[in-house]
Amino acid sequence: MAEPVRGGCARCRQLRRREFDAGLGGPVVESVAEALSHPKSARAIWVRTGEMALLRRHLEEFTKLEELELQAQGLRRLPDALFGLDRLARLDASDNNLRALQPALGRLRRLRELHLPANRIAVLPEELCELTELRFLDLADNELTALPSDFARLRKLQELVLSANRLAALPTSVFELEQVTRLALNQNALSQLPSGLDRLTKLTDLQLAHNRLRRVPDGVERLAQLEWLTLHENPLAPGELRRIRRTLRGCYVSG
Repeated sequence: MAEPVRGGCARCRQLRRREFDAGLGGPVVESVAEALSHPKSARAIWVRTGEMALLRRHLEEFTKLEELELQAQGLRRLPDALFGLDRLARLDASDNNLRALQPALGRLRRLRELHLPANRIAVLPEELCELTELRFLDLADNELTALPSDFARLRKLQELVLSANRLAALPTSVFELEQVTRLALNQNALSQLPSGLDRLTKLTDLQLAHNRLRRVPDGVERLAQLEWLTLHENPLAPGELRRIRRTLRGCYVSG
């Protein structure tokens, strides 16, 4: 049985949205129909069943929108008008049928959270790396085989979720994201990680279960803040788990 993606469930996303709302001063989350009564002041919209066509017709009117929830709308691409919402700080388009992201995504320079799990995205545009205010990026359960070459520009990123993709390798630029506290790489095809993992000195949660690792990646033993390490369902060599558990005594290690 595949390991559940920690933090990737709908309930967890709802909790994260509440935390995010608190940071914005608690905007009222409305349906499209409700927000249309005051489009120039609406700050947070959750698109309900049957409202997508209505949103497309009026999206440009929501000039102060900071949060947009587009979960499970059957989307094959993001609405083009969305990229003109220059105040948008949180976008959730999870559980859709997105195969690609438009390069115009890079215009959303104030975006702090981007939730795109459970789509069919195979390639990320380089313009994603222009979202330099991002703190949270969830791309779990897609079809990614690689990351953009300029990924290190996302220097404010704190949580990166890449679980359940098709990654066989990671670029070293991931380990330049020194603010990251959570890195989820479980359910991929990783046989090793590049050097530099120990640069993530703030890392508390590292998920590597369901990969092809024969050795615990170099540098893990030097992650002094690590609290959670998943390694189960990897073909680890004998003694590897015992060695890392002895080293990381304050860390939960699955395996």
